[in-house]
Amino acid sequence: EMSMEKVLKELDTTWATMEFEHDKHPRTQLTMLKTSEELIEILEDNQVQLQNMMTSKYIAHFLTEVSAWQKKLSTADQVISIYMEVQRTWSHLESIFIGSEDIRNQ
Repeated sequence: EMSMEKVLKELDTTWATMEFEHDKHPRTQLTMLKTSEELIEILEDNQVQLQNMMTSKYIAHFLTEVSAWQKKLSTADQVISIYMEVQRTWSHLESIFIGSEDIRNQ
């Protein structure tokens, strides 16, 4: 049980200080999030830790908190994936519609 409590405290500490890296888009100067390998790796590792905790016979006392963390991290994972996909698509379309004077004029 103590190891479960320790993992949950580490999750609180880790995700309270987690931040995205970002850069400015060269042409538009809009802020673009960078895919942080470290953030993604920590997210995946923490999700695996929580899945392992769910199989423990001592989960009963921590079930609510572990389930809440699973939901939070799953949501974060989905949001990051969708955001990066939208950003990637925007980057490709931006060069076509904004970068091309001919299309801009039409």
